[in-house]
Amino acid sequence: MRTPLAIALLVALCVPVRAPGAPEMVVYRCVAADGSVTLQNGRRCPKGMREERRVVEVPRSRAAPVLPATVAAPPPIAPMPAQRSGTDPTPAGATPTIEIGRAAAPPLFACRTWDGASFYGDTETPPPRCAPLQPIGLDGREVGGALACELRADACEPVAEAARCDAWAERLRRAEAALAFPTGDAGAAREELDRVRTAIAGTVCAR
Repeated sequence: MRTPLAIALLVALCVPVRAPGAPEMVVYRCVAADGSVTLQNGRRCPKGMREERRVVEVPRSRAAPVLPATVAAPPPIAPMPAQRSGTDPTPAGATPTIEIGRAAAPPLFACRTWDGASFYGDTETPPPRCAPLQPIGLDGREVGGALACELRADACEPVAEAARCDAWAERLRRAEAALAFPTGDAGAAREELDRVRTAIAGTVCAR
């Protein structure tokens, strides 16, 4: 059986329902006879599968901004010439790149669960998960109806600073997809989306 997290991975490239005038894409949700679910961008479901069609919005950051016809675009500002001194490490003719008013990319960790599902988290040591176990009786047979589990830790590693904005964008897409196609607790999906948006607001990773 697919877990909610596994299904969320299948829709990682989807986004919420489109706003008026925004670019759009068509996503088909395909349900097989055994209940397994797949999602396809712009491609119809195979015959014999139940099909649901949704139109979703492409993130606004992918569309170039359009200036109103009555407002002229400001002319480009030429960079100031570099001031060199005996202790200035900047080579002659080079203009340093400075992000003004934006914080650095927040830390992020790429994690994998005991059953192979991947996700992005805020800590390198998240709480352990309960991996289901089948109890065995003294006679060596499985005990029907009994429940047991083993606590297992997720394997996490920090995302390199150069790749953080791409990783945050992926985490944001997954959170948006989980809310657009809820398969579990909708409240938890909303909290995750709000958490991601708050984390990157005002940083170099903001849209």
